[in-house]
Amino acid sequence: MRKNWQNQLREVQSEIGFEYIRFHGIFSDEMMVCNLGREGNMNYNWSYVDELFDFFRETGIKPFLELSFMPSELKRTNKTMFWQKANISPPRDMGAWTGLVTELTRHCVNRYGLGEVETWYYEIWNEPDYENVFWAGSKEEYFAFYRQTALAIKSISERIRVGGPSVTHQSVTDPSWLTDFLLYCKNNAVPLDFVSLHIYPETIAPTEHAKVQDLWTQLKQGESPEKLMKNWLSVKRIYLDRNNTYDALVSADAILKEFAPHDPQLHITEWNASAYGRNLIHDTCYVAAFIIRSILQCIGKADSIGYWTFTDIMEETKAGISAFHGGFGLISRDGLKKPAYYAYWFLSRLGREILVRGEEFIVTRAREDIQILACNFAYFDSLFLSGDTSALTATDRYSIYESGPDKEIRLCIAGLAGKYKITRYRLDRQHGSVFDEWVRMGAPEEMTQQVLQYLKGKARPEMAVKCVDLNGEYREKLIIPVHGVRLITLKRQM
Repeated sequence: MRKNWQNQLREVQSEIGFEYIRFHGIFSDEMMVCNLGREGNMNYNWSYVDELFDFFRETGIKPFLELSFMPSELKRTNKTMFWQKANISPPRDMGAWTGLVTELTRHCVNRYGLGEVETWYYEIWNEPDYENVFWAGSKEEYFAFYRQTALAIKSISERIRVGGPSVTHQSVTDPSWLTDFLLYCKNNAVPLDFVSLHIYPETIAPTEHAKVQDLWTQLKQGESPEKLMKNWLSVKRIYLDRNNTYDALVSADAILKEFAPHDPQLHITEWNASAYGRNLIHDTCYVAAFIIRSILQCIGKADSIGYWTFTDIMEETKAGISAFHGGFGLISRDGLKKPAYYAYWFLSRLGREILVRGEEFIVTRAREDIQILACNFAYFDSLFLSGDTSALTATDRYSIYESGPDKEIRLCIAGLAGKYKITRYRLDRQHGSVFDEWVRMGAPEEMTQQVLQYLKGKARPEMAVKCVDLNGEYREKLIIPVHGVRLITLKRQM
């Protein structure tokens, strides 16, 4: 509901056009939904919810509605998470919670129409497998919570899509939590239209397990997550295999086929190049190649893969001090478009018909138009993979990758004749990477409007256009540096 956040989403939607937006906190206290009357009756105020959802409709995006966090009027405990103190408690009265969910759903149907709400997704809570981090209850309590919430939504319409459990990557590599949930839904005829998971390419280093266990113990003893955040962020992490996103989806598919009650959709509702919202890699060209390579690998493996997040403006922790502090977003807090932004911009230009696809390239068609997208992906070196992050600094963020040559791709597309407008886009460290341009200009931290306008002008891929007459085929040779991306579009002219 912040002006700069909304301005950024408007720009994202006008240039890329995502279908759904998933977010925390629809029931958090700052939304002021729940209001206890003098006689103990509950009054609902939907004004901020309406303002938010009306804005989504204005920008052409639908809610992927995570039902969280617990309003103070319904909480059982005082345990909170994040800087904004989102309450992670189960409800003290399940009937009051399901009444809230039912009334929200009924209100949305009355305001936007049943047909519209049936195109939304209702995701029940966030990462309940992290007990006392995001869910201050047991696994069994979450299962019952999920069941009652899903039934409350389905009481309005059976066609409204409900799902969860919105669990972490750990629940794929060690699937006991997820399989128990799926078996619970199967054995109790619990509605489950989709399964939602989170995938990040990191895990905790084996040497850190004792530290993590100690942090978990402190959480369970009542220590606030805010006080433990600094220690948590210092936990040594190691990166998983370069094909982790694809491998996780293959594993998830196998789990669903064996344990799911029927054939639910699979949605990845959080995904990024790192789970750490201050990881300096987030601002680099690496992420653009990571996104494109991963998405091309995973076509058909999930119903959606949601990038977390579109902007650096978020309040899980205090705002980043540096202009390029490694936030999750496609766009920086100052509105500067990172290379990751243009990865999605490029993907949004592809046609729906795939002509050929490789590990790091794809050729598509839309009617008589052709689109070619390719990248040169390089993964982390062995030191960084093992958890040694000492080579990663505020201005040197590329020494942590394996070295590699320029990639050469030769293409010949037959069956093209006539006049075509050919547009070439180039994104790499020298062309369109706003972080690299910021470093070249001296990495100023206190940026004036003049500096911001200059960087916004530089934060776009190089573009070249020409018209040609084709006589049956089109040949192209692409030379792409490490972390670089190329898009070529051939548009048929009349």
